[in-house]
Amino acid sequence: MIKLFDNMDIALKKVPEQKVLKVTINKKEYLLLNYRGCLTLTESHCPHMQHPLKECKFNGFNEIICPLHEYRFNIKTGEESAGRCGPLSVFPVKVNDLGLFVEIP
Repeated sequence: MIKLFDNMDIALKKVPEQKVLKVTINKKEYLLLNYRGCLTLTESHCPHMQHPLKECKFNGFNEIICPLHEYRFNIKTGEESAGRCGPLSVFPVKVNDLGLFVEIP
């Protein structure tokens, strides 16, 4: 388990609603997403053509939208809405009394 923040208040200040924060873990870049107060870590590039997702947009269907070809990925499962490419890797953030953690295989 990798600790991201000491508590939720700090996390939400760093990653406001419908925003992303680029984080580096073990020399690899990821994005930390905040959607409706729920934090999720994802890979940083679209699995379709490896376009950076840093400028992604959110829609009202628990999805982020790649800015290049507008592929839509479910924030919880990583699945692309129309099955046009493989899923985006997602890693749920776990919160406990010691802070916010993520497990990356």
